[in-house]
Amino acid sequence: MFNLFYNRLLISYFLILTMVFVLVFMYTTNITLLPPAELIKKVSFTEIFIQNISSSTIILLTGIISFGAVSSGIIIYNLYLLSIAIHSAYVHSGSVFYSLFVILTHGIIEIVAIVLSFYLSTISLRLAINKLYNKRIFHVQSLNQFLQLLIVMVVSLGIAALFESQITPIVLEIILESKAK
Repeated sequence: MFNLFYNRLLISYFLILTMVFVLVFMYTTNITLLPPAELIKKVSFTEIFIQNISSSTIILLTGIISFGAVSSGIIIYNLYLLSIAIHSAYVHSGSVFYSLFVILTHGIIEIVAIVLSFYLSTISLRLAINKLYNKRIFHVQSLNQFLQLLIVMVVSLGIAALFESQITPIVLEIILESKAK
């Protein structure tokens, strides 16, 4: 179902995320610790899921219309916002583990789904390149495959929202309790 282009895209995104994560910790200057109660924010599943679906839909639709140009900008901006979130988590908690787990407990699944929406948004570009060169340079999904990947994306975003709303706060409480000891 997934091809080499998607796999490379996903690996590239995670490598960039790792570099950003390392840079955030290398250049953090002031740590402003917040009380543990302020570090754990519970957000409802519905709010998170609607936010994630909205973002992915915008990436998908603008990418299809713009041959991937606008969705590329959105993905870069999304990566920037993620780096700010990681930095903020570290600055306010003073804990590398907190900042890792606040993102990674749900982020792995969410990032895979968002990269999948970006991959699907490039279908018009891949189709245009194949038509331009009159040969199959890039894999283009059939409508059935496209819909299957769309379902995988929506289910992944649902799972990520469930983790973020239910599991992440519990893990963060455990981390903050162990840090306080």
